[in-house]
Amino acid sequence: REFHREVCGGVGPGSSSSAVGLKGCCRAMKLNALDFVIIGLSFVALFAVAIWTTWKRRKTEDTAEYFLSGRGMMWWAIGSSLFASNIGTEHFVGQAGSAAAAGLAVAWYEWGAIWLLLLLGWVFGPEYLARKLTTIPEWFEYRFNKWCRLVLAVVCMGAYIISKIAATLYAAGVMFEVVFNWNSWYSIPVILVITGAYTMGGGLSAVMYTDTIQMFIFFFGGLAGSITAFSIVGGYGGMTGALEDYGLNDFMIILRPVDDKQYAWTGLLIGATINSVWYWCIDQEMVQRVLSSRSVSHAKWGILMAGCLKLFSPFVIVFPGIIARVLYEKCIHGDGFPEWCGTDLGSDQGANNAYPYLINLSFPMGVRGVMVASMLAAMTSSLSSVFNSACTVFTVDIYLRFIHPEASDKRVILVGRLSTAVVTGLAIAWLPVIQGQKGQLYLITQAAMTHLSPSLCVVFVLGFFFKQINALGALIGLSVGTVMGVTQLILSLVWHQHCEDTSHGTKIGTPWWQCLHFNHFAIFLSFVVTVVTVGVSAATGGFSAAADEKKREARQKEIDQCEELSSPSEAQKEEILSPTKGEALSTPLLDTEGAYTQKSGCQGTTTERTSLLKKFLEQQPGTQYGTNQHKRLDGDPEDANEQKLTGEYDNTVELAGTQPPTREANTQSPLLATIDQKCFSNVWVQHAGAATLFFLVGIILIVWK
Repeated sequence: REFHREVCGGVGPGSSSSAVGLKGCCRAMKLNALDFVIIGLSFVALFAVAIWTTWKRRKTEDTAEYFLSGRGMMWWAIGSSLFASNIGTEHFVGQAGSAAAAGLAVAWYEWGAIWLLLLLGWVFGPEYLARKLTTIPEWFEYRFNKWCRLVLAVVCMGAYIISKIAATLYAAGVMFEVVFNWNSWYSIPVILVITGAYTMGGGLSAVMYTDTIQMFIFFFGGLAGSITAFSIVGGYGGMTGALEDYGLNDFMIILRPVDDKQYAWTGLLIGATINSVWYWCIDQEMVQRVLSSRSVSHAKWGILMAGCLKLFSPFVIVFPGIIARVLYEKCIHGDGFPEWCGTDLGSDQGANNAYPYLINLSFPMGVRGVMVASMLAAMTSSLSSVFNSACTVFTVDIYLRFIHPEASDKRVILVGRLSTAVVTGLAIAWLPVIQGQKGQLYLITQAAMTHLSPSLCVVFVLGFFFKQINALGALIGLSVGTVMGVTQLILSLVWHQHCEDTSHGTKIGTPWWQCLHFNHFAIFLSFVVTVVTVGVSAATGGFSAAADEKKREARQKEIDQCEELSSPSEAQKEEILSPTKGEALSTPLLDTEGAYTQKSGCQGTTTERTSLLKKFLEQQPGTQYGTNQHKRLDGDPEDANEQKLTGEYDNTVELAGTQPPTREANTQSPLLATIDQKCFSNVWVQHAGAATLFFLVGIILIVWK
């Protein structure tokens, strides 16, 4: 207290201060020339890429090129953008703050997300790419109807505004106030101008390429900061030893009792997973990166790359927050570090500033510049990603579908750019609400998302796996879940302070319904939406209609395959009758086909008909028709599925014995093509990578359970 009275104008743990907590010389970060050079170089690299991509696409009038980068993104850009879009300033400010307030449990939001990323790559992603979707709400119309698509689009827009954009802006404002002593209401317009310019100009390509640069900046910068933080407290052992000395034994525990106020194990493993399914597998911001991939293989490898990066993100963000709390505890217990006594990290509100304080008070020159550049890169990457996704959802799913279906591509792109500005303005209007919630910023944003996501997640999963769910059941389930979620969100905001006053330590306050933790509410809401959706579908004939539809599809498939196998196409006939093959081949073909058709009569099983045709093909090894058709029937199912999903081959051309060159084939060298064939496109290598990530997360959960 004496230190702060003399040096910082009387600011201490119990004093009145701004949201940041320190004034004057202790609030503004001291940066030297080296720091500014590092920050400047990082932004030069960022803007060079942004200007280049924006200039290349300044006159584009192709909506696929603007919103999905022409569906040609490679795995390294997909993985970098997935990670960079997820990690923003709200993580450095909010998630590190939650770690300073309550410990390691918040890291499960990072590690647990890896399982959901694998679910996206191996279950949902191939379906999205097969449908050639531009947005996820499109899938809801394909599966249900246009009104389900509209509900999802509106809810997504609301979630972007009340959680993602506003939280990022608020966290960025806190950072600017600590670093440069700028008021947040002055710094936010600067942030918006920087990110909005290249987002509106270059579309998704500009966003993803700049995300790649930003990912390298804040990931490796964050690792440098983490190493520096651990060195201050004597490594991992010094950190855990200090936590035990100061009575914070539960800080290194992830799974906590059911009645824990914030991190009950039921909420983390079930409720948070429900929200994460929406965020990683349904939310346009994340899935749009997968939709832009040039093939399923590139999507999977990009997801594996993002999953590997997620393994390290708690070491970059969460552990430094815990170390900041250790330094604060050392100060107030008289064990050194007197500059930390004024930070008040023991409160939820003060804990939000843990990482900026760590940079300001304990990091050396040079490292400060690296960390400021990292946080700025994380801020701009998150904002640009959500801006692009919000304008895509509004333009494609609302404007183009319901307002002006006949709009030209040029007009659609213009509307997309203008919608970015509107969404940003609405996000600024929501900022006072977030500032008024005196709690951990990261948990506030998670609460807002978790009240909206369960209904979307449940209806999507039911519709994806069960054909019995019909459009009416889905629409009513979405509507009921959204209304209940918004109502509970409002109640939790109104009763927030009362719940804090009536809580005891880590125990939840009363009344229990208004104070119910958002992860537990997600479980309850998911159950309600499941009952409503299934009940309405059953009551309106969805189950019987699904059974009839399944029979019709099976019969139609039999008919189509019968026609395909029993009647050679014109291209096949021309190939067989070509002069180079000789007239002699035409008679065996016609005789065999005639006998085959007469014998099967389209009555045999698919296996029987295929076997008959394969026998004939084996008798004609010299024809391209025989070779290609045989390969198509006997080829690896994964390869056939890959071709079907990516659209890289055209069946009619394949039957004629030719394959159009793919985009990859035109750009790869022979060496890269060999590597791609032997390793990159090998499905077993992909499966092995996914299994390794899956079990690594399980080991982490066991170690820090």
